[in-house]
Amino acid sequence: MRKRDIALIIFIICLPIACIGMIVEGVEKHNVAQIVGSAFFFVFVIVMFIVAYISTKKPKQPLTSEEKEKRNIEIEQEQKSIEYFNEHKSALIEKYSESVFNFIEKIVQNDYNPFVHTFSGGTSQSSILVYPYRDINLQILKENILKDGLEFTESNNPDMNKKIQELTIFFVDKIKNRIISNNEWVDDFTLPLLIYIIIRNNVIKYYHDVYVEKLGYESLEEFCSFYPNATSVVAIIYYTYYKIYETDIDLPFMNTYKKICEEAKGIIETKKHKKLESELFGKPKRKPTVSDEQPSTLYLIDRIDRMTGEQFEIFMEDFFKKQGFKVTRTPLSGDYGIDLIIENDFSKIGVQVKCYKNKVDISAIQQAVAGLRHYGLSSGMVVTNSTFQPSAIQLAKENNIMLWNRNKLINKLDK
Repeated sequence: MRKRDIALIIFIICLPIACIGMIVEGVEKHNVAQIVGSAFFFVFVIVMFIVAYISTKKPKQPLTSEEKEKRNIEIEQEQKSIEYFNEHKSALIEKYSESVFNFIEKIVQNDYNPFVHTFSGGTSQSSILVYPYRDINLQILKENILKDGLEFTESNNPDMNKKIQELTIFFVDKIKNRIISNNEWVDDFTLPLLIYIIIRNNVIKYYHDVYVEKLGYESLEEFCSFYPNATSVVAIIYYTYYKIYETDIDLPFMNTYKKICEEAKGIIETKKHKKLESELFGKPKRKPTVSDEQPSTLYLIDRIDRMTGEQFEIFMEDFFKKQGFKVTRTPLSGDYGIDLIIENDFSKIGVQVKCYKNKVDISAIQQAVAGLRHYGLSSGMVVTNSTFQPSAIQLAKENNIMLWNRNKLINKLDK
């Protein structure tokens, strides 16, 4: 900045202060002439400054015909590049999915998960996705990274950072070389974006699959029922990946994560309020006695949660007998997936009983289907104190298997 410009800035700042000071002094001395003169001088100088600024401002020069043509060609090329990208990206995202999965496994093999680690902070995503592109000045790539709300970040472990960054750069370069050598991409403008999207979308798919396998709760309400402190656990980050993949894989990382956290907070607060309202306005509970603390007098579902698999089978055998069914228990081992056979005048049903803490997966349904064939039964049922994974629910629908999840079991026990 030139000295003349600095002097002008100082003048512009000092002038209003001096004029205001003169006006204040005139008010204190009740000097109307000084007040009016100072105000008029202040307005006059400001007007003159605006006029001088406008007169010295250079008008924007119109583009020449050659410049217009060059710009139109650039816009047309960019548009064609984006169209080419949207048309061809899906096949390569799928083709390199296994490679990305191997890449993720290589990174997390030491129980370090960079994708989840900084994501949980609510402000940034790990450098794994962003690091290779830190020096690439490409607007379309920057827009996608900013849309996801990602920043270049590192863990607190310098050695781990170095290993991850070296592996990431190696992996990205190898993907790039394979795509080029196989003539799978002809557009240099979108190639960096393509590699970013290949890794990004498969990261989402990878952790979606992890979530389905380990947790699998479909709705946020169901998720919050099993994780009452949902907003403070890593599980909600996995749920974010699950939600993005199931809803729209182009949804931005951070906005989706923050939105889910807010929704989870609302659900948890609502549950707390309902519980408090029930405690305040519901039927009073008598003062606990020593006998109340014994397992036999705990709430029924809580008692079930404490049971072993065999105890739960015996419990359900007794339950069905009280409902008027004739009940046959199969051997504890070699039961072919059926624990109880219940029958009345109208039906004969094979029942599998699962006392689980986690979600019941598809294998339980497969066992029940096999058991129906072995015992010659036409319909089956799986009863659990937990819930079912989506794949298990789908297979049950296709094979005439009734499902009693935790809520349905509670309802049946209350009747």
